Amino acid sequence: MKPLVSFVVPAYNMEETIDKCLVSIINQNYPKNKIEIIVINDASTDKTYEIAKNILKKSKVKYKLLSNKKNMKIPFTSNVGINAASGKFIAYIDSDAILEKNWLIGVLPQMEQKTVGAVAGFIRTANPENFWARLAGYELEWRYAQLRSETIDHVSTTNTLYRKKALEDVKENGKYFDENFHYGLDTDMSNRLRERGWKLIQLKNTCCFHYWKTSFRSYFKQCFNTGYARLRLMKKYKKIMIDKVTTLKLSLQVPLMGLLLLNLFLSLFFNFFFLTSFLISIGLLSMQISRAVWVFRTKKDKTIAFLFPFLIQIRNFAVIFAILRYLFNKLRGMEK
Repeated sequence: MKPLVSFVVPAYNMEETIDKCLVSIINQNYPKNKIEIIVINDASTDKTYEIAKNILKKSKVKYKLLSNKKNMKIPFTSNVGINAASGKFIAYIDSDAILEKNWLIGVLPQMEQKTVGAVAGFIRTANPENFWARLAGYELEWRYAQLRSETIDHVSTTNTLYRKKALEDVKENGKYFDENFHYGLDTDMSNRLRERGWKLIQLKNTCCFHYWKTSFRSYFKQCFNTGYARLRLMKKYKKIMIDKVTTLKLSLQVPLMGLLLLNLFLSLFFNFFFLTSFLISIGLLSMQISRAVWVFRTKKDKTIAFLFPFLIQIRNFAVIFAILRYLFNKLRGMEK
């Protein structure tokens, strides 16, 4: 007998994608009476609630449409959804993600291994017509494509099936997700699951299509917030947060960028630092060559392939800015 699966979908001002997301869940190649959809509207100011209500009412699946009275952010909203779930398994789906039709029957068999706590699908780019979406999306696709094993130490919440028992096992203070982490909640959850002995699986042949941010400002902000959250995670776990997706090589680019900025400043006073700045720049760019080649061969995208080594430095700069902001907040007592 197939188990009941609860799809938890937190949503805030997602009127442009919530319909596609919900339809992709409803159309899963899985018995309709074994699907439960829980949408948590986080006090949206657009038509997210109305669109979700209209689609769910017409569906043949069990559903719950909940709303926060005020905007409470993703961790709180996610906990509301999981608490309302009836299924043995919780499918956490971002409201800007669209599942392929066989997503559920692709991830669910992995749960036959009783030690598996979470199974994530591959994340493909849903809006490649946008330049900034391609930059962010292809970079993440490259990271997943390089994984040599399905067993991993980090899964994103974008399209992940969790075992309810595993989530219960890692509860902290009665909460599933740590509500201190708006960004980084998936990394925090992955760490807690692994600490309790649960296995994490990342698949390549089962996927969702994710809509990425579409402007320089939103791309920079996302990189900044991700970097800031990682600093807070490092404080919580008292270690450098390195995993198979965010590798040591990737993390080393940030101090190299910091060193480059320092050398550029010093070059204003000492000519010697022009040379060191140049060498560091070459090192940073060369670290992106393999990704640029992958984009060219796999995506046939000459523009992104050529510009990638340069544009990805925006992310490194955003993280440097996040570090400075974090330290500033520490001095002001805003970060304990």
